[in-house]
Amino acid sequence: MDATLHELPDDIAGMLPATWDGARIPERMWEPIVAWIMLGRIPGDFLQAVIANDLYEAAARADRENLINIRAYAGFFKTSVPYACRGSRALLDAWSECGGLRGQTELPPRLSSDRRNHGHA
Repeated sequence: MDATLHELPDDIAGMLPATWDGARIPERMWEPIVAWIMLGRIPGDFLQAVIANDLYEAAARADRENLINIRAYAGFFKTSVPYACRGSRALLDAWSECGGLRGQTELPPRLSSDRRNHGHA
């Protein structure tokens, strides 16, 4: 079963559309992002690099539209998604193995969202 934007927790959905300093995550990218957050479904190479916090790889894998808007991805993933589903390859693998938010019956404290800065620049 696929995941939809309507399933995102309110604190994440409230950050949409993800726009930072004029950069915006393209609409076509939301399906794999939501599937990642909700189901732990591994996205394509570009989003994997973004999620794993690998700037060099993300820049190398990005198409023109995503490269121009890479700031929006950085802002969204840093401020709007559960801490445990982004930041390293190990966290990417663990999030996938647990099945995303849907795979969690109760989120342990380490899987709670890092909400230090919700502001859009």
